[in-house]
Amino acid sequence: MNWNTFTDVCKDVVKFFDRVMGWVAYVCGAADDPYSYTKFYDTIWGDKED
Repeated sequence: MNWNTFTDVCKDVVKFFDRVMGWVAYVCGAADDPYSYTKFYDTIWGDKED
């Protein structure tokens, strides 16, 4: 098993959850930018990626 590929897939899933939560916050009026939410990713990996 290639762990780099598994890690990349996990990172993409977490980024997806960040986007969903960002859009929920944006629609509810709690955020100005739906793409600025990175709390899940930052909590799990501790670094920011674009």
